[in-house]
Amino acid sequence: MTFGLDVHYPAGSIQQSDVRATFRAVVGSRIRRRMDAIAADMAAQTQYQRLKDKYRVVQTSVGAVLSVEVLNDDELWAILDKGTRPHDILIPAHWVAISSIEGWALAHGINPYALQYSLAHKDILIKHPGTKGEGVSQRVWDASANTIVAAIDEGTGAWLKSWGTLVE
Repeated sequence: MTFGLDVHYPAGSIQQSDVRATFRAVVGSRIRRRMDAIAADMAAQTQYQRLKDKYRVVQTSVGAVLSVEVLNDDELWAILDKGTRPHDILIPAHWVAISSIEGWALAHGINPYALQYSLAHKDILIKHPGTKGEGVSQRVWDASANTIVAAIDEGTGAWLKSWGTLVE
């Protein structure tokens, strides 16, 4: 799952490689700090979800594009965030320990050994209705979009000042 932004700056207006590098360093560092805060916020909101991977921030620059992304490669994250469509779950036939089903079977008036035999010889198909996603990435984006724009503005202003251009 990727959550991030690209900052495009006009390649023709920034010709010198040292000027581009300074832009990426100044603006990128401010965006990176904000994205680190977003990664921490997303981790806090999903701390009880047993995600295997940690959130990480990746910053890349290719040509006139500065990309900063918050990543989590855990498949569970996508399911948690976006939800699932209706799907089938197949539980293959298998022997179940009698001790694990005996209480339930007796409470429902079923012979536990007959239930055990039935489970061992029949596949079980569950029609799952799907799940609704929690929308964590959208909530975080909505809450932090203005601060990201402010970080870009602040970084651009600092970059222009560092090159002696007047900013009004």
